[in-house]
Amino acid sequence: MKSAASSERVEAIPFLKRSWYRRDAGYWLRRAWLALFQLALIAFLAGLGSYLFIQFSAGWGRWRPAATLLLTGAAVVAVGFGVRDFRRRAASPPTPEEVRRKRGRGPGLARAGQLPVVLLGFVILPVMAGYLLGAVLPDILTARTIRERGAWMDHERKQAAPARRR
Repeated sequence: MKSAASSERVEAIPFLKRSWYRRDAGYWLRRAWLALFQLALIAFLAGLGSYLFIQFSAGWGRWRPAATLLLTGAAVVAVGFGVRDFRRRAASPPTPEEVRRKRGRGPGLARAGQLPVVLLGFVILPVMAGYLLGAVLPDILTARTIRERGAWMDHERKQAAPARRR
């Protein structure tokens, strides 16, 4: 006899597939791989940005310490913006349908609140790495990612809908 959980239709989440619902070994392997990939990407951006900054600022003389302090401060502020955006997304996680809808029409200016940080980050890569660290690290360390929470809420809503009709 099948359990009720195995016969339910569960929405797949990118990279985690449908295993987020049962959380088997494959889920944890994919989640660990995703976390390592995200952290490696952030480390690469930070390292590349730091290298470029060191190369460009070599001839700045007495202005170099001030520029270094300014860049470090901007990166710390960017971490704060990343955490703020994470908290906003965690407060109302998107359902899988909302994620698909946003992808279908492209990013555009839908994330206009993040646009200044992103533009500054492309100019100064350590700032972008700081922002990503603030936005990604809390999601890595939580028991359920934001997409999982959104999918879970959507799944519960769909399960409750037939019960209300009775």
